[in-house]
Amino acid sequence: MSGQITIGLKRLFQRCSQHSAQDRIELGFTLVELLVAVAIASVLSSVAVPTFLRSVQRARIAAVAKDLDGFAAGVQSYALLNGGYPPDNHNDYPPGTEGYLNTAAFNLETPIGGRYNWEGPDLPSNDGAGIALFASPASVDVLEALDGMLDDGDLATGKFIMSTKGRPTLILDDCTASYSLC
Repeated sequence: MSGQITIGLKRLFQRCSQHSAQDRIELGFTLVELLVAVAIASVLSSVAVPTFLRSVQRARIAAVAKDLDGFAAGVQSYALLNGGYPPDNHNDYPPGTEGYLNTAAFNLETPIGGRYNWEGPDLPSNDGAGIALFASPASVDVLEALDGMLDDGDLATGKFIMSTKGRPTLILDDCTASYSLC
C-alpha cells in the first residue's frame, strides 16, 4: 500500500516539474483570493448565525406555548368532569390529573428554563386557577413573545399575565364569574 502511495507521489511530482514556474503558480490560489473567500464566509456566517439562534429561540417559545395549551386543556377537562379544579401543588403536576395531561412533561424543565407549576384556586394568594412558569430565567422579551403566541402580547392583561406572585401564569379561570369552577 505504501509503495503505491510513493509511486503516486512520484508521478504527481513529475507532472508538476514538467510545468514551468508560471504554470505552477496558476494551479493554486493566491493569498488575495483566499482572503476574499474568508471574508465572504465571515459575512455570511455573521448573518446566518444570529438568524439560526433566533429560530431556535422561537422554537423553544412555541414548545412552551404548546405545552401550556395542552396542560390547560387537560386541567380544564379534569375540572369539568370533577366539578372543580385540583388543589394547588407546587412544582408538580396537579393532583388527580393523571390521564388528563402529560404528567411526565409537566415535571420537566421548560424549554425556556424553569418549571411548570400548578396554581390552584384554593390559595387566596393565587390569581385564580392557572399554570405558571416557576423560577424561569426567561427575559421579558421572551415572555412577551410567549404571551403573543398564547394571548395578546401584553403581560399585564389577558389570560397570560405576570401574576401577583411575579410568575408568568396562564390563567385558566380567574374565579370571579358565576359559572367559575373554582
